[in-house]
Amino acid sequence: MRATIRRMTAFTVTIASLLGACATNDVGNVGTDAANIGVVDAVAADAPLVDVPLVDVPLVDVPAVDVPLVDVPLVDVPAVDVPLVDVPLVDVPLVDVPAVDVPTVDVPTVDIADQDVPVLEVAPEDVPVVDGGQVDVATVEVAPEDAPGDDVVADDVPAVLDVPDVGMDVASAPIDGANLDASEGEDAIAPEEFPDVPAAACSDPQHRLCDGVCRDVSTDLENCGACGSVCATGRRCVRGMCAPHGQRSCDPIVVGCGLVRIEGGGFSMGEPPPGHEVTPVQDVRVGSFELDAYEVTLARFNAFWTVRDRDLPAIRSAPIEYPGGRVVSWTGTGEEPTPEDTRFNWSSGPGPREGHPMNGVDWWAAQEFCVWDGGRLPTEAEWEFAARGRTVEGLTTPRAYPWGNSAPRGNDRSVCDRAQWNYCAGEDGASTRRVGRFAPVAGLYDMTGNVWEWTADWFAPYTSPTCWNGGVPPNPMCTDRTTDEHTIRGGGWDCGNIAVRSTTRMGVTSHTHYMDTGIRCARTVP
Repeated sequence: MRATIRRMTAFTVTIASLLGACATNDVGNVGTDAANIGVVDAVAADAPLVDVPLVDVPLVDVPAVDVPLVDVPLVDVPAVDVPLVDVPLVDVPLVDVPAVDVPTVDVPTVDIADQDVPVLEVAPEDVPVVDGGQVDVATVEVAPEDAPGDDVVADDVPAVLDVPDVGMDVASAPIDGANLDASEGEDAIAPEEFPDVPAAACSDPQHRLCDGVCRDVSTDLENCGACGSVCATGRRCVRGMCAPHGQRSCDPIVVGCGLVRIEGGGFSMGEPPPGHEVTPVQDVRVGSFELDAYEVTLARFNAFWTVRDRDLPAIRSAPIEYPGGRVVSWTGTGEEPTPEDTRFNWSSGPGPREGHPMNGVDWWAAQEFCVWDGGRLPTEAEWEFAARGRTVEGLTTPRAYPWGNSAPRGNDRSVCDRAQWNYCAGEDGASTRRVGRFAPVAGLYDMTGNVWEWTADWFAPYTSPTCWNGGVPPNPMCTDRTTDEHTIRGGGWDCGNIAVRSTTRMGVTSHTHYMDTGIRCARTVP
């Protein structure tokens, strides 16, 4: 028996070594059960059988008990007569209302056919407006020689002529064909008093009829989002929202603000292995654009999330425009990040990680943030061009990493020198580090490590004929949705050497919330 148990234990160890740690406990339990089963068999073999005699139990007769019936007498309830009550009718006398005679008033007809009545032309500026939408008639001078007929006595003319309410202020009404601009003069009507006319009145869905003119309320500083909504000095109108020039999330300035202009050009996109999904190499050209200097921080993302519900209709009011005439339609909605454990930086209020990159955010929420902030997610080509394809003084072009061709150093037991990668120690209890902890390359921080960064493209291999292989146009962007994955770039804090190469690309499901994936926004420039 002991030999049998040893053989079974050896078999258990062999299975555990093949399946790994997650399966070891289950196999160990099987081994223990086998040993227990063996012990039970041994006991069963040594125990003799014992005959147990049968015992006869006599039956006991229980006598029946008679229960007598009890008669319950009936009780008569006498009927009660309820007398009827007569309600007398009440006569209501009729009241005669005498008729009132309304005398007829004769209005004399004035025959002016035989009189030469000239038309008086009054310039709009000569008709002053007083409070209440009335015209001061006493100030309108009429030369006696121009008005034939009876003399008009000034005392017979009321000082102020009441104008009936017809739904339009006199100050804004055209006089004798003239069109008055209500936005000029001290007494001009405030623009917000003019009701918006539905977009159907204008041919473009982004336009509204404001004061008789179709205005683009998505960009018009004087009518931003609605007729009469004026953006303050120094602001711009972005998708119907008044925003500062630059990054809306940086008003006021918080950690991680700044933009870097990337001059357009051509480069070789991809590389021979060891990068992941990087072949075949292809020649690509991109136009000029701006890129966030830092990964989007928790502080910047929180500035957006606190007003997201209010601004979401404006954010999603039109497709997102990209260079080359491409557009991205809103077919999904961002979800609130979920802090599943301490590796997620998200919190809905101030905290110690406000300077860390926002992670655990899905693709749709990332795109919503970038549009609200005044930009969009970068394309794959833009991202790679900024990281390794543009010309930087003192560096080779193209290069394996933003800083050159030497791999970063560091791990969980040592200090990282160029990027937060390979499980290097984080700070503030996080796996990430605050943005900007490592030296920038031509103004851009953390293009490698800390968190992967979403791009605008749907993921497709470079061999895909519909997106890449087969002639790449300027400003390429993969809009062919063959999967539900978008591309991420740059590698994260938990990645090794291959993942943090600037050519490596991964496809990630759009609604996932990964602890090592974040955001960096771009902007199209002329």
